[in-house]
Amino acid sequence: MNRRMVIKSKFRFTVFLIILMVAAVTMLNTVLGFNISNGNTEKNYIQVEISSGDTLWDIASTYAGDEVDTRDAIHQICTINDINAGDLVDGMIIDVPEDFN
Repeated sequence: MNRRMVIKSKFRFTVFLIILMVAAVTMLNTVLGFNISNGNTEKNYIQVEISSGDTLWDIASTYAGDEVDTRDAIHQICTINDINAGDLVDGMIIDVPEDFN
């Protein structure tokens, strides 16, 4: 049996092919990972030298600004520098982010 396909509507067939191609390209991009975006933002830090009497609360209040909770800023500073609040020593240099998230 030899059956022959007949295209009844060229417009519908063209739309079908376009949708099929878009779906194929989307799936291929997903499988190959081309649709993954990576941020190229680089964190900038300010180096702060600890003086006698400095506290993380004072440093965080100074550099974080009013829109950031000081406790969150302290946590970020401790995480970045791998320190605890009681680890500050006179002359120590710590990194403080320019932009707190």
